[in-house]
Amino acid sequence: MISNIPAGVLQAARLARILLLSTAILACRPSTPGVSAMVAEVKDHLGSPTLFIDGKPEVPFMFYGYADSAFSPTRAETGPEWKEVVIPFTAPETNEGSCAIHIRVGDQAGKVWLDEVSLREVIDGKAAGSNLVQMGGWEEDESDLRNHWTLWANTGAGVKASWSVDRTAFKEGAQSGRIDVDIPGRGPVDAHLIQTGMSVRQGQHYELRLWLRSEPSRTLQVQVLRQGEPWTPYSCLDQSLYSQQVRLAAARGIHLHSFAVPMPWPKPGEEADFSQVDRALKAVLELDPELSCCHVSA
Repeated sequence: MISNIPAGVLQAARLARILLLSTAILACRPSTPGVSAMVAEVKDHLGSPTLFIDGKPEVPFMFYGYADSAFSPTRAETGPEWKEVVIPFTAPETNEGSCAIHIRVGDQAGKVWLDEVSLREVIDGKAAGSNLVQMGGWEEDESDLRNHWTLWANTGAGVKASWSVDRTAFKEGAQSGRIDVDIPGRGPVDAHLIQTGMSVRQGQHYELRLWLRSEPSRTLQVQVLRQGEPWTPYSCLDQSLYSQQVRLAAARGIHLHSFAVPMPWPKPGEEADFSQVDRALKAVLELDPELSCCHVSA
């Protein structure tokens, strides 16, 4: 702790921080006709300069989160024993046929097994309906499985990886899927198993479940996303560390949050697409409905 700082210096530091925040404010309420704009100003409050939003003093603290942490894949710690991974999420968009599952293992040599993969709607708090994943139990012939499961490896970076059916290790039934990474890359995405072709509906809750094991133990990544531009991630916000921290900050009365937005850089002649910017703002509003303003970075 730093002590013996002159009161005038502390006062100036507080003022500088609040002025910095106020100049970085981005109003998060929509510009709807008939709805007044947000008013942000710095005024004296109990002897200290304080940020006021619409006439109400704000807590003079801001939560600063890692740029992309709200949209990162789920990390799963795996080892020689089978472990179930459960990932709930709410679809941010309607996607007909381009919803995909990625199991990313490209940063470490070794073997990863998976079995009993399912993606179902959640109704009244419980997974229900048919499994959207095709051949998630891995019990079919390998030739049929290869019509639904694909492994992508970054061969340009020297990555060597493949998948096969394993009849000696399985969670249920008589076989499982196995990923072999012989030569890893620099990151998990350098080798990942994919199934696409699924459909989701905006606002609907879903639950991805799968069983995993590995030799040696490792941290791998699992994500549900749009397969193709703009590669919208689905299964991340509800469980990310960023989300947990925003909720904790909001519970303590801190409603100033920092996060990144993917700024569009269109090619000449193309229109800028701000849909991902809108999604980033909406995501943080869902985490903290009392969000008054935010500091964003590109």
